[in-house]
Amino acid sequence: MRFEVNDEADVLSVLSQVASELVEVLVGQPDDVQTCLLRHMQHVPRPAQTGDQRDCMLQLVDHFRNAQPAECRRFIHTITMVCDNLPMALESQLLSAAGCEKKNLSSTNNDDLFALLQQYEQVMQGVVRNVQLEQIRVSLRRSPGRSKEAEEGATESIVPVESFFTAQPGVTVLLGPAGSGKTLVTHYAARRWVNSNLPKSVHLLFFFEFRQLNMLPDTLSLSDLLFHFFLSPDQEDSENILAFVLENPKQVWLIFDGYDEFRSRFTPPARPSDPFDPQQHLTVSELFSGLCSGRILPGSSIMVTCRARDMLDLPDNDLSQVGELLGFDQQRVREYAEHYFQGKTHREHAVNVLLKSRHLLSMSSIPALCFMCCVCLDHLFSDKPHKPNLPETVTQVYIQILNAFISRCPGSMLTGSSVPPLQSHKVEVQELSRLALQGLDEHRVVFWKSDIPQNILDFAMAAGLLSPLKLRQGDGSWREGCAFVHLTMQEFLGALHLMTSDDTIETDLRKRLNLKTRWTARTQPKTVFTDSLQLFLCGLTSSACCPYLLQLVRGSRAQSCMHHRQAVVLKVLQSLANSASLTGPKALELCRCAYETQNLQLAETLASRSRFELRNIRLTLMDMEALTFVISAAGQGVGLDFGGCSMELECLEVLASSGNISYLIFRSRKYEDRFAEVLSGILPRLTSLRRLDLGKNGVSLDGVLYVVEKMTSCPNIQRIHVLCVYLCMCVFLLLFHSLSSNALGNQGLKKLMDLLPHLTAVQEINVSENGVTMPGVLAVAEAFRSLRSMRDGTRLYWELPTPAELITNSMVFAFFAPRNIHQHKTSRW
Repeated sequence: MRFEVNDEADVLSVLSQVASELVEVLVGQPDDVQTCLLRHMQHVPRPAQTGDQRDCMLQLVDHFRNAQPAECRRFIHTITMVCDNLPMALESQLLSAAGCEKKNLSSTNNDDLFALLQQYEQVMQGVVRNVQLEQIRVSLRRSPGRSKEAEEGATESIVPVESFFTAQPGVTVLLGPAGSGKTLVTHYAARRWVNSNLPKSVHLLFFFEFRQLNMLPDTLSLSDLLFHFFLSPDQEDSENILAFVLENPKQVWLIFDGYDEFRSRFTPPARPSDPFDPQQHLTVSELFSGLCSGRILPGSSIMVTCRARDMLDLPDNDLSQVGELLGFDQQRVREYAEHYFQGKTHREHAVNVLLKSRHLLSMSSIPALCFMCCVCLDHLFSDKPHKPNLPETVTQVYIQILNAFISRCPGSMLTGSSVPPLQSHKVEVQELSRLALQGLDEHRVVFWKSDIPQNILDFAMAAGLLSPLKLRQGDGSWREGCAFVHLTMQEFLGALHLMTSDDTIETDLRKRLNLKTRWTARTQPKTVFTDSLQLFLCGLTSSACCPYLLQLVRGSRAQSCMHHRQAVVLKVLQSLANSASLTGPKALELCRCAYETQNLQLAETLASRSRFELRNIRLTLMDMEALTFVISAAGQGVGLDFGGCSMELECLEVLASSGNISYLIFRSRKYEDRFAEVLSGILPRLTSLRRLDLGKNGVSLDGVLYVVEKMTSCPNIQRIHVLCVYLCMCVFLLLFHSLSSNALGNQGLKKLMDLLPHLTAVQEINVSENGVTMPGVLAVAEAFRSLRSMRDGTRLYWELPTPAELITNSMVFAFFAPRNIHQHKTSRW
């Protein structure tokens, strides 16, 4: 529980008075408590490492004796939570001086709070830099769920994730893919709350992990959930705390982390006929649903983390705020890599390679995968410092990551040994791959150490492929378990097992090659462990992966079976590519699969369609890379139609690598001036582009005019079509130019006309729905009269402001007739 502060001056003086006694207490604490105290004070200069624990603790206490009162209070608060056997008189004196009251509500078992801090320390392992909430970005969704109509016109609001921790009571959902940092962020928020250093006006925090909740009994009460499996106060204290929780739900904060790992689903609560009984036994799903719906503890603050598609399990009406964690942009990838490679001779070269490799850069947008990409590059540059063989696909990256982890094991890189690391640990890798696939089939990411052969466990722990963890079981006892370093590594190893195991049959492969859509429905079965498995299966069919697969199979028959499996995967993909009924997201998923295979024949089949239409999804660099790979294999022009899709600006640069894009459509208020600026820079390189449509976007008049100015470098533009679009862009031989549904007005239109002399091949201009009045139309007519270079058949489209002005129709036509500009058109407001 958090308490208010009284007199600040007493804090420092009292700490000085009890400093000697406090040092003696700290010296007697277990090593893990001392380590936690030192690591916990991340903003405090570390005491000198003298080797004497007494001197170390003395320096720590001395620092806070001279610190700011607020720092001193946080120090005292932490000590009272994590220290064992703190003398009651000393504890009371410290708490009183810090303005804290020793009430029953504060008597939360120190073991539980210390366990919460230990969980944070465990999550922080391998993190290169300290967490800074103000630097973590969240894209706020205007409304929960998916709405095509709303999304295409929606703007995107980007806020620091810290704003989520000051939300009003209700259910807040934090979305993000595996490895995006959801667990790290929520643990860090809980840690800051423990330190009274988070601006959230709640007095009690309960932190639950769904992987932990999966271990609980079939039914339990709210009291059991809060106290038996999270807090462990005395009986009298638990009654007082429960009474406080029930009477003051607005001062309670509950965090539920990892809903995507929950084996059950949200269960809509039934209409209550009687008041809620905190001792009533319900399933975990019913308790969770009751909390989210407000039937249980109405007014409490609840945070749920999950992946985007699992959010639809939750009721829209009960969600107060929904946001998606945004990954690293290019600058943050650079900063992370520079920290990772600090002190290494190949630092500069490795960072440059990471930033120039699109698939590595795309993977690195997810923080956990950024770490793994750095591990991969570190291994490659250590093996071949000057000219490492860089992977071309995500699957090939994971092969190198696996090699890098294996190389950490003792004896894996023996001097003079010609046996590759993967082959030298073939048995261990095969067994670990079997375990990974078994977990995927059972929707399980947590494995008990006791269920894994000791030699496999030792190998995986030494390599860093498995991470240790402790979970509390239904009887309250703790049990040691482990999980793969990242879910995608589990999926990759599962795919490796399918491709190399003697037990794999053709049916096993076919049933795992179902394309995943990024649109979700509430009726869709909950399958959360297959995000990348099919991509890895496809990637393992590429010729570049064959040498590594052969290191894991035995005998010519096994090799023949492996090649047959590769052929089966390609056959299934060819069949899907010939389908004419694929939705945009599934077509994009198939492009990703084709890119992983690097099979040009498959790409050419997929590119036989005339357009790819994508709606209301977030696009990554790898999505764009896959699209351009497929389109580049086409024997014809292909159109791309993006509606309501979020993307980083780097995605536009990827499009410039394809010469077969015939038209581009971007519709979303998310696309603003900076988007227009980057897009205009790549247009001259899209030599096949004939149409550009940027309707209903958020580009201002300045952005429009900036793009129009860029258009003068493309003198062969043939047609400017301004129908239901906001921006005008130019490209060589561009046929359509659309500027409608914008705010050009007469002034903007005049500036556009000033550039007409440079657009000698224009055939059509449409400026409808731009607020152009009759004087503006007359100015356009006069501009056309003066352009002798305008070709016959050029057409002007606009809308008249009122029906009364239709009588000017003949006058405007008279302006155009002398130059054979023979057609114009009016439209209603």
